[in-house]
Amino acid sequence: MNGKATGRTRQLINAATAYRKYLIGVAITVSVYAILGFFLAPWLVKKTAIESVTENLNAELDIGKVAINPFVLSLKIDDSQLTDSAGNTLATVDQIYVNFQLSSLFRWALTFDEFYVVGPELFLARDASGALNAAGLLKEKPESEHAPVEAVDSSPPRLLIFDFAIHDSVVNWNDQVPVDPVETVFGPVNIDIAELNTLPKREGRQDVVITTETQGTLSWSGTLQLSPINSIGHATIEGSHFPLASAYMRHETGVDIVDGTASAELDYSVVTGADGAISAAIDNFNLTFSDVLVRSFHGSSSDSGAERDLFAIPGIEVTGGTLRWPEQTLAIASLSIDDAAISLYRKADGALDLGPANAAAEPALADDEPLAAEPLAAESSDPTTGGDAWKFSLQQLAVNRLSLVLIDDSVVPQADIGLQSLDLGITGISNEPGASFPTKLNVVARTGGNIALDGTMTILPEPVLDFALTIDGLQLAGAHPYLKTQADVNLDSGALNMSGRLQSSSAEPLLLRGDLDVVDFLMTETDEGSRLGSWAKLAVQKFAFSSAGQSLEISEIHVHQPYGDILIGKDGSVNLGRVRKADLDEEDVATKDEVAVAESAESPFDVTIGRVVITEGAADFADLSLPLPFAATIANLNGDMSTIATSSKEPSTVSLEGKVDEVGFLRISGNITPLDTSRNTDLKVAFQNVEMPKFSAYTIPFAGREIASGKLDLDLGYKITESQLIGENKIVLRDLELGDKVPHPGAMSLPLGLAVALLKDPDGKIDIDLPVRGNVDDPDFRYGRVVLKALGGLIVKIVASPFALLGKILGVEASDLEYVAFPAGRSDLLPPEIQRAGKLAEALALRPELVLELRGVIDADVDGLALKTAQLDELVEERLAENATADIDDAMYAKQRKTVLEKLFAESGLTQDAPVALEALRLQFTTTNAEIEQGDIEEQFDELAYTAELRLQLIGVQQLAEGRLDVLANERSANTRAAIVSVNADLAERIIIGEPQASEKSSDDEVRMKVRLRTGSDDDEIE
Repeated sequence: MNGKATGRTRQLINAATAYRKYLIGVAITVSVYAILGFFLAPWLVKKTAIESVTENLNAELDIGKVAINPFVLSLKIDDSQLTDSAGNTLATVDQIYVNFQLSSLFRWALTFDEFYVVGPELFLARDASGALNAAGLLKEKPESEHAPVEAVDSSPPRLLIFDFAIHDSVVNWNDQVPVDPVETVFGPVNIDIAELNTLPKREGRQDVVITTETQGTLSWSGTLQLSPINSIGHATIEGSHFPLASAYMRHETGVDIVDGTASAELDYSVVTGADGAISAAIDNFNLTFSDVLVRSFHGSSSDSGAERDLFAIPGIEVTGGTLRWPEQTLAIASLSIDDAAISLYRKADGALDLGPANAAAEPALADDEPLAAEPLAAESSDPTTGGDAWKFSLQQLAVNRLSLVLIDDSVVPQADIGLQSLDLGITGISNEPGASFPTKLNVVARTGGNIALDGTMTILPEPVLDFALTIDGLQLAGAHPYLKTQADVNLDSGALNMSGRLQSSSAEPLLLRGDLDVVDFLMTETDEGSRLGSWAKLAVQKFAFSSAGQSLEISEIHVHQPYGDILIGKDGSVNLGRVRKADLDEEDVATKDEVAVAESAESPFDVTIGRVVITEGAADFADLSLPLPFAATIANLNGDMSTIATSSKEPSTVSLEGKVDEVGFLRISGNITPLDTSRNTDLKVAFQNVEMPKFSAYTIPFAGREIASGKLDLDLGYKITESQLIGENKIVLRDLELGDKVPHPGAMSLPLGLAVALLKDPDGKIDIDLPVRGNVDDPDFRYGRVVLKALGGLIVKIVASPFALLGKILGVEASDLEYVAFPAGRSDLLPPEIQRAGKLAEALALRPELVLELRGVIDADVDGLALKTAQLDELVEERLAENATADIDDAMYAKQRKTVLEKLFAESGLTQDAPVALEALRLQFTTTNAEIEQGDIEEQFDELAYTAELRLQLIGVQQLAEGRLDVLANERSANTRAAIVSVNADLAERIIIGEPQASEKSSDDEVRMKVRLRTGSDDDEIE
């Protein structure tokens, strides 16, 4: 056994002896390899790297330590630093570690097991000229040193790194170009990639995390294949990233983003198909901005104000975003903006305070510098034109509770306006042609009131809007500062309400229809604070505005409790002289007026108003053009104006009645064209029974005398034809008694008492005619000389009538008791006549033996025409009411009225063939103008004049009921008796109603009934 062991040992010794020289050779080789690898190779790598940098770059490389393990094929470099020629650090690296694999020989690719870079730090900077510190690193070689250019394989080198990582990377950025230099740090940046390679169809896994100095984080994870390109991954952004961007933009834009965070995430994929085409997709894209605050930025601007918060947006959120390429589709599920607050300031010069005062402007071109060519329009992306188009869709857009404040110092007083809340919702948004987006908008104004839109809008192929529009209680006082720039007035109150429809398209840019009203409107003078104009309610019923048709049509306007301050100046012009801005340039105003007239002539705007109804109106009236300046307060003004149409030559008829002071009466009647008063105006303004003593304030400066008593009748007649004014005005003073003399500087030295006595006619009246001539288009026209006409002589009437005697006892004139006047076709007593009835009651009470006989009167022509007119108008209104009840006609008032009159014409029997007669009448009011150059004929139909003629013919054929005039006469005497008895019931048996009779004296609009006295003992009349 031992022998066998000894034999084996000897065999091993012999074998070792035989291979010893080989083992020694291997040991020596390994030792040399180790020495070279561990000691020589690091020195060579370090030396070569430093020399290479020095040779090729304008920089120096410093390496702390190089370690190589030749057995595991690893390289580690510690503490590297790159500095430029000035000694400034450009980059540092804590450690570079590389582990090479011999498998590279089998894969035909450079293969690394590990490749780590730890703590790389870059120092990048730009100086004030914009030069980058790293831009000059490469040395320029002489031309001769450049190697000849050879064709190079453009395919990437075959590379495989199993584990690639960059950890704790930092980029330092210093930029001296902006006004405020920017210095920031990007990092740490951490990148981990599994199997980074350029091998075909082999992908790797990547993770990248970047943290900014402001704690913002950008991260990405996914797979990457470079040949061909394929990648799937997920990216996120979190934290604040605004301050850096703001540092570059604030001096140029004047805004600074001082706070806010952003977060975003998305899933993506990029795939290369078999044909080499790349397709890409993004899903689950979500973006959120939180607590964003934007502030105005003035920098070092010397004339800038304090910085102000402009925008505060607590939340903006985009969710559900998707993108597809090459399909070119982009879709977003929702975009919402919540509780945004916008604050704007407008400076005194009218500029918004959004930027620095010295913001860069566009450089001016030199005189010899050519203008840059206009950029070519981008190719159309409209599918209908054949171009490739992106398809975009946004399922829901929501703006919730947005507020806006505008402080405007460009007007005085400062304006403080804006939106308290804005809510907007739009669904189904896309760029598909013909796509319609349901839209809702609700706005609450800061000054009060709501505006709401509800409808649809279309963007492509052209914008089309269709909204129901509602305005509720929109306060107008917010516009006061802007009105103040034009007139010295205060817009104290007023609320706008509207219900209608707003539409817009290429054919009709703006079509607005509906009803609106303005309630509680009040405007006062700035200096005196007196009420200048007001109304309780102005209602516009059924209006239609068309910008394409250049027209505004209104069915009816009702004005309830309007008030106006009416002033006729010494030159006869009606104006608002007290409120006109004194600093307005007269020349500029005149120029603007001329331009407005020229534009109006080029593109006439048609306005039609069916009628205007005024109820319970009031006004302060003053006419300084009269010899004795006149002023009065008007109340209980009621009436209407007929159809107003700019396209018709037919003027509007005016009929208004009201009360003046305590017992006075006002009537306004005639024709007027409100929108062009210089064209066709024939207006009468009549004041009756106005008390005179209050006019002492005017007569004292004029003649140094007070007015003790008296009453005034004033007839103002203004007739304007083709801008030529003819005024035939008349003043009647009754019972005028002068008071004490009052010394006054500038008063004329006149024997006024004698003059008054001479001017009184037998009825105690003074007549003054006031002829006026001029062109109303000439602002310098004035009234002619006032001609005083004395009516009657100096013969004193000795024989007095019983009425004269009673008038003397009562302190009234005989004419105040002798007649009672009635409006044509009416039997009611107006305020002056009610007062007259009271005086008759007093007279009868003073003379118990007298009996009063009342014989109702009629004027067949005047009353007959008035009754027929009223009868026709009542019939027309009945028919209109029937149409309204039946809800069968939605036409405007003027058109409804024309239709009713045509039907009545057909029923009237005026002609056997009504259609033919109506057509002939239409032709009578149709004008044709041959256009020689165009060769066509344009017809224009004057519908308003045609309607007026229909009405006139129908009035003529109205048949009054038999005895209707007698009934009217009896009603007049009965109403007069009732008015007297209402004052004194004991007089009922002393008033006799006689047989009706024809009026002894009439005018076009008034019928007078003479009052007769009898004694109680016989039937003899005492007149």
